[in-house]
Amino acid sequence: MKRWQRVAAAMSVAFLSTSADAATPVALERLFPHEAPIEADATGLVRLALPPEVIRACRPDLSDLRVFDAAGREVAFWLDSKRLDEAVQVTESFDPEIVGLDREEHAAENAPSRRTETYEITVPPRGPAVGTWELVIVVSHPRYVRAATVRRAGEGKAVETLAEAEPIFRLAKDTHRTRLALPPIEGGTLQVEISGQEDFYLEPRFRYENGRRLESASRSAVALEELSREYRDGQTVVELARPSGLVPDLLRVESSTGSLSREITVWDERPGSGEAKLGHGKLYRLDGKPGRMRLRLAPARGESLRVVIRDGDSPPLTDLRFSAVIRRPILVFDLSGKRGTLRFGGGRARRPHYDLTGLRSPLKGSRAELAVELYAGGMPLARLGEIRPNPAFDATPALAFAMHAGAEIDERIFSHRRPLALAPSSEGLSRLVLDPADTAHSLNDLADLRVVGGDGRQWPYLIRRSARTRRIALTETERVSRKRRTTYALALPTTPLTLHRLTLGTEAPYFDRTYSLMALDEHGLGQRIASGRVKKDARRPRPTRIGFSSRPVYGLELVLEDGDDAPLRFHTVTAHASVPEIFLVAPRGEYRLLLGNPDLPAPRYELERVRSLVLAASSGSATVGPLEPNPVYSLAARLGTEDGPSATLQAGLVWGVLLVAVAVLAWLTFRVVTQTPDSGDKSAEP
Repeated sequence: MKRWQRVAAAMSVAFLSTSADAATPVALERLFPHEAPIEADATGLVRLALPPEVIRACRPDLSDLRVFDAAGREVAFWLDSKRLDEAVQVTESFDPEIVGLDREEHAAENAPSRRTETYEITVPPRGPAVGTWELVIVVSHPRYVRAATVRRAGEGKAVETLAEAEPIFRLAKDTHRTRLALPPIEGGTLQVEISGQEDFYLEPRFRYENGRRLESASRSAVALEELSREYRDGQTVVELARPSGLVPDLLRVESSTGSLSREITVWDERPGSGEAKLGHGKLYRLDGKPGRMRLRLAPARGESLRVVIRDGDSPPLTDLRFSAVIRRPILVFDLSGKRGTLRFGGGRARRPHYDLTGLRSPLKGSRAELAVELYAGGMPLARLGEIRPNPAFDATPALAFAMHAGAEIDERIFSHRRPLALAPSSEGLSRLVLDPADTAHSLNDLADLRVVGGDGRQWPYLIRRSARTRRIALTETERVSRKRRTTYALALPTTPLTLHRLTLGTEAPYFDRTYSLMALDEHGLGQRIASGRVKKDARRPRPTRIGFSSRPVYGLELVLEDGDDAPLRFHTVTAHASVPEIFLVAPRGEYRLLLGNPDLPAPRYELERVRSLVLAASSGSATVGPLEPNPVYSLAARLGTEDGPSATLQAGLVWGVLLVAVAVLAWLTFRVVTQTPDSGDKSAEP
């Protein structure tokens, strides 16, 4: 009995232990909006590789995915969650004998001499167990670039070219190409001709190798949408959108540039926490031949990726395109038949906990054995049919219980408003990322923010602070150089803004100076928020950034110590602003975002009590209009509100007026009572 068959027998026991639960009629199939048929050529244990369409529709942990058999019963499954780099490498090798050697040097006018060395080597006595041989050229020189041609000469046969002018090189420790793929070869010898214009011979050693890599997950490439691209300081900077649920293992780069060697760095733009480096390496290729055009990435969490390619003095790469290479997770399950159904998506189901998870111990063994069982054809493969809507899906929004308007509110007490058009998800949730101008007009920590419908009633929302980052161009309003230092006054487009980083753009190829950064309050008073050294290296040009803790500011002053150097000129100064996002539980329609009343207390909605449930649901989009002054704004109405400091102010004014009136009346009474009689009255006395 094969090992995978023994594993299947063990798994069947686990399925029997859950059969009672599976037979219990439940409405589980109503939670998933999508489904696809599953077909297998054999009964029993099978494996199914999930396509990108399924992965994109599910939550990142694949919790909203289930397998059902032909009778509609839930089927337990085991999910392989290994990354692409977890694989088994099985290698066969053969060391040939060098039976002939010839060297030539060809002189040329106005050009270096060309050296050619030709080796005749034996071939392996037999072919590899799987596939064909690769010829590995082992060279001790740390740096070289050559062309290699391989020919086969058999007894009584003409010479046959197997590889012609293939580039072999080593440019750095991790930038090299020393392998040549060969077709099937039997008998005879090989002639390996190596030529180049460097002033030394390679004198290599040779080895035949055959490597079989058993992947622990199959791969799929998904094209990434480009949000922006700019060329600055000898670099190409590209921002890419990362679809929700898509966690790339590799970033694949495509370009029509034939030969290249460029450093690449990928950053994750993470909500509320700035950026994190996902990977760094080098792209290289010669004459359009296969090289290294991909980069391994750490798991991403943000909504976008920032790719920085160092061009140096070379022109930017042409026809630049990017795609995410993702693993295709594999499900292992027993259909007890040849047909079933995969239902997925919606984000409404929790991650299942099957008794099958206890079988991980029998599944372990050696990595090689497991890889052969699951990925090298030992276990039958199931096929997924066309994806279609699930007719049993309950389209009632999951948040319908919370979709009701709240109390009325007087729109006249808000100084600004912004029109909204909500297109909620199937769960009834919309997400709106606020503009920095919104936070500037809502001074009391967004406590005065309200969303109202056409009838003037509030709609509940949840707020997630510092959830997104926006880049904002600052204006240099003044530059003053005095006493070997320069002060740059930077104005914000609207105030206040909550900032956490500055990016400085300058044509200066190199500088290294001491700086201090001052944040200005509403009165123009400054407080130091960052200091240190700001620098730019001509050999490794990168954007010049100044980071500091997130805080609201009304303006900035940057002071650079120039010494005896000329003051720097910045062509761009970009601020990174933290902006919140709000989640609205409301039906599709037109609404208004109201703000601009710093005396209003924060709202209290019941929705806050189910915060985790709301934020776990998928969300739709919210289209916003321009921020504008509220045409019905009334100061009298604002002073007439029953709550907040304005009510206290109003009561204080009333009592103040009353007290002043009483004081004036008392003073007049006192004057009347104490008034002295005049002389005419005295003469009338007897």
